[in-house]
Amino acid sequence: MSADPPSLPVRRAAIRRVADLVALALWLSSAWVGIFGLGIGFCEDKVTFFVLRAVKGIGAAACIPSALHLIVHMFPRADDEHFALSVFGASGEVANVAGFILGGVLLVRFRSRLVSRS
Repeated sequence: MSADPPSLPVRRAAIRRVADLVALALWLSSAWVGIFGLGIGFCEDKVTFFVLRAVKGIGAAACIPSALHLIVHMFPRADDEHFALSVFGASGEVANVAGFILGGVLLVRFRSRLVSRS
């Protein structure tokens, strides 16, 4: 389970307004997640890990309102917009389930090779 979901609604409200003002918010938030995700992979102590994880969550929270803003402005007709939002929501849920399944398969397959942080 990710540490992001419990705090997402609080951060989304503030970031939604920024997403309306800044056209590059989706790209910036995606880069933010990537950069801090890479930093998390190289950190060696627990405090740094949790701090980078929290900062990465800010970028993750910015991705959804930015993507919704992009969808709403790319599809001016109501029918197209509704379809695009439906596909966007469904793809998020499919990715959520697929992530758990893939994680379980990888865990069972490579359990003996995993390195735990302690």
